[in-house]
Amino acid sequence: MPRVNFEGVGEAWNALRAGVSSLSIAAGSLLRGLSLLVAGRPRTPLRALCIMAFDLLHTLDHAEPLARDRIRALAALLDFGACANAAFDNKGCCPHEYQSTRQLLEEAGIGWSVADYVRRLAQIEASRPAPGGDYGRFREVVLYREAVVRLSLGMVAATADGRLELDEAIRATGCDWGLEILFRIVMLCQIIDDVLDYSQDLSAGLPSFLTAVEPLPQAFEATRVAAREYADRRDLPQTAALLPLRLALCLVSISAQLVIVVRRRAYSVRACDDNIVQSLEAGYSSPVCDSLIEAGRESDAFLQNAFPRFESRQISRREFCAARGGAQEVSANSERECRFAAQSRCPQGG
Repeated sequence: MPRVNFEGVGEAWNALRAGVSSLSIAAGSLLRGLSLLVAGRPRTPLRALCIMAFDLLHTLDHAEPLARDRIRALAALLDFGACANAAFDNKGCCPHEYQSTRQLLEEAGIGWSVADYVRRLAQIEASRPAPGGDYGRFREVVLYREAVVRLSLGMVAATADGRLELDEAIRATGCDWGLEILFRIVMLCQIIDDVLDYSQDLSAGLPSFLTAVEPLPQAFEATRVAAREYADRRDLPQTAALLPLRLALCLVSISAQLVIVVRRRAYSVRACDDNIVQSLEAGYSSPVCDSLIEAGRESDAFLQNAFPRFESRQISRREFCAARGGAQEVSANSERECRFAAQSRCPQGG
């Protein structure tokens, strides 16, 4: 009769119970945080989710959820931080919102800590790198982004805990596994924001994951590699208490990669089309026009979406479709070259 490893069965059962318990605690934090979505503060659902995450960590560490006054302070702090970052980026921070949230934080008894946070943020922003450059510049932008996130996350952690100094909380974002996972989630959210706001950041001259490297295909590949590194969970402890946060990291990682793929394709098509128009206006004529059209390059979807932007320039559909087909082939080769270069030279994002 085979022997049953009761010790192993017991360990598996305890791990299952701990996992179910942590998911139950996370569900409780989620339910408690639903009221934040209609409370008016914080201003966005993403900030409400951040408060729910800190409520989860607090419950895991202290066996009780965050107090209501602490939640209100976190809501005001997150809105204030968004205002401060918008002001440094010249993105139109509302003075009334800035002053009202600052007043709420003063009333919560953390005004001195907020002043220290603003001073440190100003120092980081004063030395932020310029956009445009090589992979060395990309690394500088990554470090700049990480410094801002660690400072902001440390400020939120110190406020949620109520006992940590700001320096201690900032260090905890690199040594406390719960805060480390939150840091990676926030960095992935930052990547999503940088990809979606690429055009605005480029026109405003702001450093971001995509504006750090030229040309754009290399920036996309470097950003994809960085997102993959932030999402790498192999070094994270497989403790049941962190299961909800690891699941959240996985979901945000999938979202980031999806946004990168979709936007990369969109910008690639637009850049290709713009180059084609410039070439045709300069007198370029494709020798493969007839064969490409016969192969079905001139699809209804393409003509309805891509060509109308150039129709006013007196370029025939026949010329445009033929040139576009040839350019796509060249673009695919260039894309593969960019991917190889980024994988061999791009710095790690984690």
